[in-house]
Amino acid sequence: FLSCRGYDDQRGASEASPAHAALKLQMLHQADAAWLLVDSSKIGTRSGCFFAEATAFTTIVSDKPPSADADSRAASRWRVAGPIDA
Repeated sequence: FLSCRGYDDQRGASEASPAHAALKLQMLHQADAAWLLVDSSKIGTRSGCFFAEATAFTTIVSDKPPSADADSRAASRWRVAGPIDA
Protein backbone atom coordinates (compact mmCIF):
# COMPACT_ATOMS: atom_id res chain seq x y z
CA PHE A 1 0.00 0.00 0.00
CA LEU A 2 1.40 3.38 -1.03
CA SER A 3 0.25 6.94 -0.62
CA CYS A 4 1.29 10.04 -2.52
CA ARG A 5 1.56 13.78 -2.08
CA GLY A 6 -0.32 14.48 -5.31
CA TYR A 7 -2.15 12.62 -8.06
CA ASP A 8 -2.58 13.85 -11.62
CA ASP A 9 -4.96 12.00 -13.96
CA GLN A 10 -2.48 12.11 -16.84
CA ARG A 11 0.91 11.81 -15.11
CA GLY A 12 0.14 9.70 -12.05
CA ALA A 13 1.42 9.80 -8.48
CA SER A 14 3.95 12.31 -7.20
CA GLU A 15 5.94 13.08 -4.07
CA ALA A 16 7.47 16.26 -2.70
CA SER A 17 11.07 15.05 -2.58
CA PRO A 18 13.22 13.03 -4.97
CA ALA A 19 14.19 10.71 -2.11
CA HIS A 20 10.58 9.81 -1.31
CA ALA A 21 9.78 9.35 -4.99
CA ALA A 22 12.80 7.08 -5.49
CA LEU A 23 11.91 4.97 -2.45
CA LYS A 24 8.31 4.51 -3.60
CA LEU A 25 9.42 3.63 -7.12
CA GLN A 26 11.78 0.99 -5.70
CA MET A 27 8.92 -0.40 -3.59
CA LEU A 28 6.72 -0.59 -6.70
CA HIS A 29 9.35 -2.53 -8.62
CA GLN A 30 9.66 -5.10 -5.83
CA ALA A 31 5.93 -5.56 -5.18
CA ASP A 32 3.74 -8.28 -6.62
CA ALA A 33 0.75 -5.95 -6.25
CA ALA A 34 0.63 -2.24 -5.46
CA TRP A 35 -2.35 -0.33 -4.14
CA LEU A 36 -2.34 3.47 -4.22
CA LEU A 37 -4.39 5.12 -1.46
CA VAL A 38 -5.25 8.69 -2.44
CA ASP A 39 -7.91 10.93 -0.92
CA SER A 40 -9.75 13.43 -3.10
CA SER A 41 -7.82 16.43 -1.72
CA LYS A 42 -4.72 15.12 -3.52
CA ILE A 43 -6.38 14.48 -6.88
CA GLY A 44 -5.43 17.15 -9.37
CA THR A 45 -2.47 18.19 -7.23
CA ARG A 46 1.01 17.91 -8.68
CA SER A 47 4.06 17.60 -6.52
CA GLY A 48 7.58 18.01 -7.82
CA CYS A 49 8.59 14.38 -8.36
CA PHE A 50 6.37 11.98 -10.29
CA PHE A 51 7.19 8.38 -9.47
CA ALA A 52 4.57 6.24 -11.24
CA GLU A 53 1.81 6.41 -13.82
CA ALA A 54 -1.58 5.16 -12.74
CA THR A 55 -1.11 1.93 -14.70
CA ALA A 56 1.78 0.97 -12.38
CA PHE A 57 -0.75 0.28 -9.62
CA THR A 58 -2.87 -2.83 -9.30
CA THR A 59 -5.63 -0.81 -7.63
CA ILE A 60 -6.23 2.85 -6.81
CA VAL A 61 -8.45 3.49 -3.79
CA SER A 62 -10.00 6.91 -3.21
CA ASP A 63 -13.05 8.51 -1.68
CA LYS A 64 -14.15 9.85 -5.10
CA PRO A 65 -14.23 8.34 -8.60
CA PRO A 66 -11.70 9.40 -11.25
CA SER A 67 -12.42 12.49 -13.32
CA ALA A 68 -13.95 12.21 -16.77
CA ASP A 69 -10.60 13.02 -18.42
CA ALA A 70 -8.70 10.31 -16.52
CA ASP A 71 -6.73 7.79 -18.51
CA SER A 72 -9.17 4.95 -19.31
CA ARG A 73 -6.50 2.39 -18.34
CA ALA A 74 -6.37 3.96 -14.89
CA ALA A 75 -10.15 4.22 -14.51
CA SER A 76 -10.47 0.42 -14.64
CA ARG A 77 -8.17 0.16 -11.60
CA TRP A 78 -10.11 2.69 -9.53
CA ARG A 79 -12.11 1.67 -6.44
CA VAL A 80 -14.19 4.13 -4.43
CA ALA A 81 -14.26 3.62 -0.66
CA GLY A 82 -16.84 5.50 1.34
CA PRO A 83 -16.87 6.32 5.04
CA ILE A 84 -16.91 3.40 7.44
CA ASP A 85 -19.82 3.37 9.85
CA ALA A 86 -18.66 2.83 13.42
